[in-house]
Amino acid sequence: MRYSLPLVSLLLLSVALGPADAVRPEDVTRLQETKDCRRCDLSDADLTLMDLAGANLEYANLEEADLSGANLQGANLAGANLKGAHLIFANLENANLRGADLRISQAVEPPEIRLLDTVEDIARQIQAEAEAALERTQDVVLNNGDVSLGDIEAAIDGDEEFNLEDIEDALDLDAAEEREASPTIRDAIARRCNRQPLEVKTSQYAGQIVGQVIFLDSEQNTEIDIVANLDSANLRGADLSQARLEQASLVRTDLRDTNLAFAQLTEANLQQANLQNSFLGGVNLVRANLQGATLTAADLNGANLTAANLTRATLNQANLDTSTLRQTQFINATLRGANFAGASLQNANFAGANLKNSSFLRANLNCAELQDANLDEAGLNYATLTYTNLENANLTRAKLGIVNLSSSNLQGAILDSAYLQGATLVNSDLSGVDLSSAILRTANLTNATLVGATPERANLSQATLAKANISYSNLTQAQLIGANLHNANLSYANLQAADFSKGYLIGTDLTNAILTDTIFKGAVRWTE
Repeated sequence: MRYSLPLVSLLLLSVALGPADAVRPEDVTRLQETKDCRRCDLSDADLTLMDLAGANLEYANLEEADLSGANLQGANLAGANLKGAHLIFANLENANLRGADLRISQAVEPPEIRLLDTVEDIARQIQAEAEAALERTQDVVLNNGDVSLGDIEAAIDGDEEFNLEDIEDALDLDAAEEREASPTIRDAIARRCNRQPLEVKTSQYAGQIVGQVIFLDSEQNTEIDIVANLDSANLRGADLSQARLEQASLVRTDLRDTNLAFAQLTEANLQQANLQNSFLGGVNLVRANLQGATLTAADLNGANLTAANLTRATLNQANLDTSTLRQTQFINATLRGANFAGASLQNANFAGANLKNSSFLRANLNCAELQDANLDEAGLNYATLTYTNLENANLTRAKLGIVNLSSSNLQGAILDSAYLQGATLVNSDLSGVDLSSAILRTANLTNATLVGATPERANLSQATLAKANISYSNLTQAQLIGANLHNANLSYANLQAADFSKGYLIGTDLTNAILTDTIFKGAVRWTE
């Protein structure tokens, strides 16, 4: 069941909350008359639409206060307690919130509100996938007396891990053995990287609360989390350094030019928030939801965004130098000119992302997902891309010097004019890859697969291609001077005008290869 924000608000207001610190009327009067209320107790106060521009609320207690629509422009809220405060549409431009506490507030014995990890549509989709899996295995299971359909249903409905392929393997040993005998690069990456669906804590629906209200037994003493709400608030230029904003709601909030240095925003909801030109050095955004957020030219140097969701976010020219981005989601994000130098990006997902001119110097992208990503002119020198999926990625003119791409999937990728000098591509799959005019001098492609690749006019001088499968590839005018092709497969390859001078071709398979004008001067060749 989906509740809109006003409906849930009414439900909350209709239920008496447990005992809490009551607001002191004299403090409210003092605030209205003087705008100077340092260390005042304003908990639960109704301050909606109040003009508090320039007010001094340093270390004030504003827990669960309603400041919706209030004008707090330039206000001093340093060290203030804003747990569970309502700041929807509040104006906090240039306010000082340094060290303020905007964490969850807890009240006793209310109705329990369980925010769902996902909405009903996703739940139905998961159920449909489970039912489809049962249908696919039903015929096999009914023919095997040792396994029943009920056993599989119990496994799916319970906490046990369900893997359709495991069941099929158990019932069809021949198929299992065949898969084991000829694993694909995708299989190798999946096993190595242990990819699992990420747990998403925040709703994909901006500005909505998704869940259900359950009234508990009156004898139970249960706590409810009341989240600080700053949705659509204006915090432009505010100082939120070291602020406590864990699980806070900042949907569509204006945070341009804001100082969030070392702020705590774990599991915060920043969907569609505007963080352009903000400083987020050392910020903690673990599992935060930044879906659709704008972080153009933001500085996230040393930030921790582990498992954060930045799907469709905009981070053009953003600085993420030495940041931690393990399992972070950048699906379809725009990151033109972003700086990821030295960043930890293991298992990060950049599928469909635009990374043109971005920098990944010495970054760790082990097991990263970059399928269909645009890395045109990106800088990846000295980066680690082992077991990385770059299928159909655009790496035109990309700089990949001394990069480690061992066991990576580059099927269908475009590497036209890419710079790969000294790169390591051992066991990598480059089937169908466009390597036209690419520079691969001294690269290590031992046991690599380049079936149907097009490295025409590419420079592979002194490269190691031992045991590589280069069959059906187009090496027209390619330079392989001094290259090692020991036991390589070049059958049916187009080697017209290719230069193998001083190359090592012992055991090289040239069956049905096109050798028109091919140069073998000084090469150590195969024997008939």
